Amino acid sequence: MKTNYQLSCLAVILAAFCRPSFAAIEVYKDENTSIVTQGFVRVVYQKIDEFDQFTDSGSRLGFKIFHEIQNDWTTGINVEWGTQFEVNGNFSIGGNSQPPADAGDAALTSRLGNLFLKHDYWGQITLGKQLSVYYLALYHTDWYNYWGGSANGAFNLGTDGGFSGTGRAEQALSWTQSYGAFDLGVQLHVQDEPLNINVRSCAEEELPDQLCRLIQQRNGEELGRTGNGYGFSLGYHWKQWLFSVAYNLNTIKLDPAFGNLDIDDGEDKIWGVGIKYGEFGSQGLYLAAMYNQSSLHEVDDSGLFYDAKGSELMVKYNVNKFGVYAGYNDLRARDSSTPYQLHHTLAGVEYRFDHISGLIFFEAKRNDLIFSDNTTNDAFEIALGVTYNLY
Repeated sequence: MKTNYQLSCLAVILAAFCRPSFAAIEVYKDENTSIVTQGFVRVVYQKIDEFDQFTDSGSRLGFKIFHEIQNDWTTGINVEWGTQFEVNGNFSIGGNSQPPADAGDAALTSRLGNLFLKHDYWGQITLGKQLSVYYLALYHTDWYNYWGGSANGAFNLGTDGGFSGTGRAEQALSWTQSYGAFDLGVQLHVQDEPLNINVRSCAEEELPDQLCRLIQQRNGEELGRTGNGYGFSLGYHWKQWLFSVAYNLNTIKLDPAFGNLDIDDGEDKIWGVGIKYGEFGSQGLYLAAMYNQSSLHEVDDSGLFYDAKGSELMVKYNVNKFGVYAGYNDLRARDSSTPYQLHHTLAGVEYRFDHISGLIFFEAKRNDLIFSDNTTNDAFEIALGVTYNLY
């Protein structure tokens, strides 16, 4: 009875939010320059067993500037911040709001920040923090309104994939272009960032004795540094179908002291394939699936790396302003190195009160998690929310 009352109150609150507001698509335009807004504000009621909360998780705000120059080239700036208005509360991250590394509880975190140069024939060159060519090729299953994106390999290590270059890649230079039925992408990832040792105890990490003694001596110090990397993607359009493939590699340079223990410099590698039918916002059927394999890219709940395989599926059907969708995210080891397994079954319905401005949605998630100590979690979660778009 209590839950029904809460949901009834929520419907009234959401109705107040759903009135069209003054969010603009284009805020400035002259002969050569235009500025447009991007992002959205999302307010969600989330319930897990007896725990419930209102949250703005996943909201983001930003803008793009386009400036036309000579010879049909356009230069621009793309900036976007993730927002966490509840930094003073017991905030939990949901949906696709993974923060960059070391973001902490900041009210604003960097999602995107780059310069670009584009041409209809020569393509687009982008420099800075940007959506990676890996993600741009394989994001088509990542359209759930609140959850999702847990197994596509883009947002690894509990962050936005900035270090690895697979999500919102940091310190990256990319080129993307479409020629006829083909989409091409190439990315160079140039960085030199520290990897610090931080373990609670060697026993908990199940480390060899010699390595354990070294870590005890140097706990909190620098293990090594992330190095340079690269990625590429290829997509092929055929009728209403899109077939895509992507690969990303990022090097890890370890301290020589650890090299003496037969720990070589590592390579964070991942490849993935995807298939899509239809257009996400169009009427009728939309279908997307992806599969990936990775090495030195994912960690289990104890913090240990493992060779992983991931898959995602999304099926959606739109009729007028209504949509219904379902699918899953699945991430697990490719061998017996860890029993860890993440599996989410997802389903939802939505009503778009305006094609541009936003929507109301109800989404459910059934967890089927196996942790590294073989304990399990089969909790059922729901989210009821409204999203107001600024694009």
